[in-house]
Amino acid sequence: MKTAKRIITLILCLTFMITIGGDIFSAFSVTASAAETVEYSNVLDDLKKDSSFNPDDYPAKADDYSLQVIQIAEGANGELFVYVYQPSALNKVIT
Repeated sequence: MKTAKRIITLILCLTFMITIGGDIFSAFSVTASAAETVEYSNVLDDLKKDSSFNPDDYPAKADDYSLQVIQIAEGANGELFVYVYQPSALNKVIT
Protein backbone atom coordinates (compact mmCIF):
# COMPACT_ATOMS: atom_id res chain seq x y z
CA MET A 1 0.00 0.00 0.00
CA LYS A 2 2.82 2.42 0.84
CA THR A 3 4.58 1.72 -2.44
CA ALA A 4 1.37 2.39 -4.40
CA LYS A 5 0.97 5.77 -2.67
CA ARG A 6 4.62 6.60 -3.38
CA ILE A 7 4.26 5.68 -7.06
CA ILE A 8 1.07 7.75 -7.40
CA THR A 9 2.72 10.67 -5.61
CA LEU A 10 5.78 10.40 -7.84
CA ILE A 11 3.64 10.32 -10.98
CA LEU A 12 1.62 13.34 -9.82
CA CYS A 13 4.81 15.27 -8.99
CA LEU A 14 6.33 14.46 -12.39
CA THR A 15 3.11 15.46 -14.16
CA PHE A 16 3.02 18.70 -12.18
CA MET A 17 6.67 19.47 -13.00
CA ILE A 18 6.16 18.76 -16.71
CA THR A 19 3.09 20.98 -16.75
CA ILE A 20 4.86 23.84 -14.99
CA GLY A 21 8.01 23.33 -17.05
CA GLY A 22 6.02 23.41 -20.27
CA ASP A 23 4.52 26.75 -19.31
CA ILE A 24 7.95 28.16 -18.55
CA PHE A 25 9.36 27.05 -21.89
CA SER A 26 6.34 28.35 -23.80
CA ALA A 27 6.77 31.75 -22.14
CA PHE A 28 10.26 32.06 -23.64
CA SER A 29 9.01 31.28 -27.13
CA VAL A 30 6.80 34.37 -27.35
CA THR A 31 8.05 36.80 -29.97
CA ALA A 32 7.49 40.52 -29.74
CA SER A 33 6.05 42.38 -32.69
CA ALA A 34 5.87 46.11 -33.16
CA ALA A 35 2.56 47.71 -34.03
CA GLU A 36 2.32 49.37 -37.40
CA THR A 37 2.64 53.12 -37.05
CA VAL A 38 0.15 55.28 -38.89
CA GLU A 39 0.75 58.91 -39.73
CA TYR A 40 -2.30 61.13 -39.89
CA SER A 41 -2.62 64.33 -41.87
CA ASN A 42 -3.47 67.74 -40.48
CA VAL A 43 -7.16 68.41 -39.79
CA LEU A 44 -7.23 71.62 -41.81
CA ASP A 45 -5.54 69.90 -44.76
CA ASP A 46 -8.24 67.23 -44.68
CA LEU A 47 -11.08 69.73 -44.47
CA LYS A 48 -9.62 71.93 -47.23
CA LYS A 49 -9.96 69.03 -49.67
CA ASP A 50 -13.64 69.95 -49.74
CA SER A 51 -14.01 73.02 -51.97
CA SER A 52 -16.97 74.29 -49.92
CA PHE A 53 -14.95 74.43 -46.66
CA ASN A 54 -13.93 77.93 -45.56
CA PRO A 55 -11.88 78.24 -42.32
CA ASP A 56 -13.15 81.81 -41.86
CA ASP A 57 -16.62 80.39 -41.20
CA TYR A 58 -15.29 78.95 -37.91
CA PRO A 59 -13.93 81.82 -35.78
CA ALA A 60 -12.79 81.50 -32.16
CA LYS A 61 -15.44 82.58 -29.62
CA ALA A 62 -14.39 82.60 -25.97
CA ASP A 63 -17.89 82.27 -24.51
CA ASP A 64 -19.32 79.67 -26.93
CA TYR A 65 -18.91 76.18 -25.47
CA SER A 66 -20.91 74.39 -28.12
CA LEU A 67 -19.62 71.56 -30.29
CA GLN A 68 -20.65 71.41 -33.94
CA VAL A 69 -19.94 68.52 -36.29
CA ILE A 70 -18.32 69.86 -39.46
CA GLN A 71 -17.79 66.65 -41.35
CA ILE A 72 -17.72 62.86 -40.93
CA ALA A 73 -15.19 60.99 -43.05
CA GLU A 74 -13.78 57.51 -43.49
CA GLY A 75 -10.04 56.91 -43.58
CA ALA A 76 -8.14 54.65 -45.97
CA ASN A 77 -7.96 51.86 -43.35
CA GLY A 78 -11.64 52.05 -42.42
CA GLU A 79 -11.21 54.51 -39.54
CA LEU A 80 -14.02 56.94 -38.78
CA PHE A 81 -13.09 60.61 -38.45
CA VAL A 82 -15.52 63.12 -36.92
CA TYR A 83 -14.38 66.70 -37.44
CA VAL A 84 -15.85 68.95 -34.76
CA TYR A 85 -15.80 72.75 -34.43
CA GLN A 86 -15.29 73.97 -30.87
CA PRO A 87 -15.44 77.79 -30.83
CA SER A 88 -13.95 78.11 -27.34
CA ALA A 89 -11.03 75.74 -27.97
CA LEU A 90 -8.42 78.42 -27.25
CA ASN A 91 -9.93 79.09 -23.79
CA LYS A 92 -11.34 75.76 -22.63
CA VAL A 93 -10.80 72.27 -24.01
CA ILE A 94 -13.95 70.14 -23.97
CA THR A 95 -13.39 66.42 -24.21
